[in-house]
Amino acid sequence: MNGSRRGAAFKGTLQNSSAQLARGSGLLQPETNAASWDIFAVPRRGCECLATPKPGVRRTVKSAPPAYVSPAYKVPIVMRPESLRWKPSADRGVAYKAIGVLPHRGLVIQGIKLDAGTSVDLTPADTLRFLFITQGCGALEGRELRRWSVVRPAPGEGGQFSAQQTLEALELSVGKVDRPE
Repeated sequence: MNGSRRGAAFKGTLQNSSAQLARGSGLLQPETNAASWDIFAVPRRGCECLATPKPGVRRTVKSAPPAYVSPAYKVPIVMRPESLRWKPSADRGVAYKAIGVLPHRGLVIQGIKLDAGTSVDLTPADTLRFLFITQGCGALEGRELRRWSVVRPAPGEGGQFSAQQTLEALELSVGKVDRPE
């Protein structure tokens, strides 16, 4: 099952097309910070028709204006992961690359590399994590991963991470940050 039907709320592979992203950004009304869209009837199995809007049914979602933390650096930070070395781990065929740690934002960026046929346990963490597959293919808890797949394990969630081919992933991990009062 891919994540395109459920969208970003699905805790699995996200596969949004550029058309979906453009449509979504077009729904947002910056002046009111709300988005509205038509609710569609879902076609039944075996039906050749496309999903059609239900007459007069719209959904509107409002949120608070975005709040941004003031920048900690005066210039952008440039990271070049390709210039960093892979460091082998205790697990055979697994290597890590420490790319960046920004403690004031609670952000940790690291690379994970699995040789073909290798698997490793993805340890649970109390952070918001994204795994972006940059090369190869494999699986996380039996779910297929390929180049440009994105997985968002829920905080406290782990699993068996395996590679069918040499697999490289970028892990972005964001911990809880105390807001200054």
